[in-house]
Amino acid sequence: MDLNSVFAEYREHTWYFVRPGGNWGDYLIYEGAEWLADSLCLNWKTIEMTSFQGLEEVPENTCIYIHGSGGYNSWCSGTPFSIFGKACRLNARVVVQGPCTLSEERSYLEQRFNSTTAARKCDRAIFFTRELVSLGIAQSLASSSLDGVEIEIDHDTAFLLKNSEKLTEMVGDHQESPIDLWVVRTDSEKRREPNAPSFAYLKLDPAEDCSSFSHWTRVHTRANRVFTNRLHSAIYAYLIGKEVVVYPGAYHKVHSVWKYSMEAQGVLWGPSEFNAPKLAAMVPSKLYQSYKVRKFLRQRFFD
Repeated sequence: MDLNSVFAEYREHTWYFVRPGGNWGDYLIYEGAEWLADSLCLNWKTIEMTSFQGLEEVPENTCIYIHGSGGYNSWCSGTPFSIFGKACRLNARVVVQGPCTLSEERSYLEQRFNSTTAARKCDRAIFFTRELVSLGIAQSLASSSLDGVEIEIDHDTAFLLKNSEKLTEMVGDHQESPIDLWVVRTDSEKRREPNAPSFAYLKLDPAEDCSSFSHWTRVHTRANRVFTNRLHSAIYAYLIGKEVVVYPGAYHKVHSVWKYSMEAQGVLWGPSEFNAPKLAAMVPSKLYQSYKVRKFLRQRFFD
C-alpha cells in the first residue's frame, strides 16, 4: 500500500489536509502531497492547526490527511502527536499520517502515542513512515500504543514533485550562481559536535533565514552545488538536478531517508564531519576585506 492507493480508494470522499507546522523546507512536503491529491482529482482543503484542534466532529465520510514531518521526537514541539491523536478521536472515515520519521526513543514514543491515540473513534487509521528505520520502530509499537493502526511505508511526499509542472514553477527562470551552497542546520536538531567547524559567509540555513517558501526555493535554485545536513534542502537540490552531497544530522532521519530514497539515485553521502569551506579560503584576502565584495557574494543568494 502506498499513499497514492489510499487517496484513490477514498477519492469520492472529502479530505481535510492538516499542516503540522515546521520550517520552509517542510512546505516541499505539503506541495508534494497536494500535487498528488490534485492529480487524483481529490476533493480536499487545507485546515489550519488551530481550527483543526477546535473541531468536535467532522461531516460524515470525511477523511483526514496529516502531512508528514520529522516531529515525532522529544525535542520538537510535540504537535504531530497531538494532531494525530485529535484526528483519531474524530468521527473520520480514515485518518492518514503522511510519510514521516520517528526518533529511536521507543519508551518516549510509546508514552506519547498511548496518551494521544486513546479513545479512537475514526473508522480506520493508517500511519506512513518514510524510511526503514522508522518503519521498524512503528511496527514495534503496533501491538501496544499503535494497536489497530495500519503501519505502512512510502517515500517522502516531496519526491512526488519530480518532473512535475509544479516543480518547474518553483524553479522559474532564476539564474544559477557559480557559488556552492552549504546549508547547515542551526535549530534544535543541529549536530552537537565538540569541535564544530567555524563557518563564514557560506554558512546558511535557508529554513531559518529565508522570508518565504519562494525565497527558500530561490536560494537553492541559484546555487551551483549543494552540500547540506538539511533533509529537504538535499531533496530539493536533487529534484532540480543539482549536484548534492548529504551529511548527517543529529539523529537517523537524514541518513535513513537518503538510504531509502536517494542513494539509488546517485546522491552522494558525505563524511561524518561537516566541514564547509571558509569564504576567506576561496577569495583573495584583499578582496575578502572589502565590504562590497562580501555584500555581493551574500546577495547572490539573499536578495
